[in-house]
Amino acid sequence: MVRFTGIDLGPLEFTSEECDQWWLCWKQNLMGFKAPPYNSVHVYLITKEVIRGNCREQNNPFLWEGIMLNLPQTREYVPSSAWITKMRTDNLLASDFVCFVDDQQVMARGSLQVKEAGHLEGELPWASRCFAENPAADGSYTLGAWAGANVCIEEPEGVILLMSREKWNRLKSTCNKWLKHLNQNATELNYKELQSDRGFMVYAT
Repeated sequence: MVRFTGIDLGPLEFTSEECDQWWLCWKQNLMGFKAPPYNSVHVYLITKEVIRGNCREQNNPFLWEGIMLNLPQTREYVPSSAWITKMRTDNLLASDFVCFVDDQQVMARGSLQVKEAGHLEGELPWASRCFAENPAADGSYTLGAWAGANVCIEEPEGVILLMSREKWNRLKSTCNKWLKHLNQNATELNYKELQSDRGFMVYAT
């Protein structure tokens, strides 16, 4: 299909010095076709690995050495910390970035590390990946709403999720409902209702 998606630059009346070709090919994904969603995800995953680079290289902002597990129902579990964390060789938190649909966020332990990680993460547009990227300035503990949640960091509590009173009441009601079913030793649960409540809890948290 690429050869049928050319752009004619003739009407723009460029000189040969300004543009040596009158027909250009459209290289972006063709919307509405079967392959583009796969191609987009495929290229993005490759680009992420290119940006993260060699995780053992000392000058790499995304340097990390190992994984620290903080799992519920274990003796060492700390509710205010993440379940899975990348750690550096100096036992500090590693820098990283995450994506929600087309929105990027950089994570790092300080303002300098945020700038370094944000600079490398800016290579995504080079690979034709367009994101509504939040500016990687000095970082913040109170970023505001992102990915449907309003998250901030407060010491010593840790990561805090803010939500409306209505959403909080519904979340508590949902938890109490299924806890009641468990206490009654129910052997059959309504699948559709369970699926719906699970979707809301994922959205709320």
